[in-house]
Order: sequence, then structure tokens, then C-alpha cells
Amino acid sequence: MWLGIILGAMLLGLAAVIRKYNVTPDGNVTVLAELTKVSVGGGVLFYVIQLITLVLLVLAANTSFGGLPVLASLVAEDNYLPTSST
Repeated sequence: MWLGIILGAMLLGLAAVIRKYNVTPDGNVTVLAELTKVSVGGGVLFYVIQLITLVLLVLAANTSFGGLPVLASLVAEDNYLPTSST
């Protein structure tokens, strides 16, 4: 429950900040990148934040790829996926 409350508060906070700075979607730049540029400027800190975001997204994608074999084997045990029988 607390996770949902925190996530909802973050979403509402982001929406409020985006509205305050009047950030609109652009075809070449993400809304979060525009919001970061408005908040901290276009200096070194902007690129550090973008690099941290990149690393977090890569780790999140890697986690889903790494967890798939384990999940597939658990689902296959319940006969919802084909098993490896010869």
C-alpha cells in the first residue's frame, strides 16, 4: 500500500512540476530531459543526471532479461509452457 502511495505522490509531483515549468513534449527530447534542463540548466549536472538515468534504464532492462528464464521454468513446471523433454 505504501509503495502505491509513494508512487502516486511522485506522479502527482512530477505532473505539478511539469505544469509549473510548462514543459511540452518534443519529437527529439524526452519530457524528463526537458524538465531536468529547466531545473538544473544545461551544464555538467544535466549530463550527469542523463547518464544516471541511462544506467538505471539499462539495469532495469537487464533485470527483466535475466529474470525471464527463471520465470519461464516456474511456469513450465505448472504445464503452462512447453517443457524441455526429448
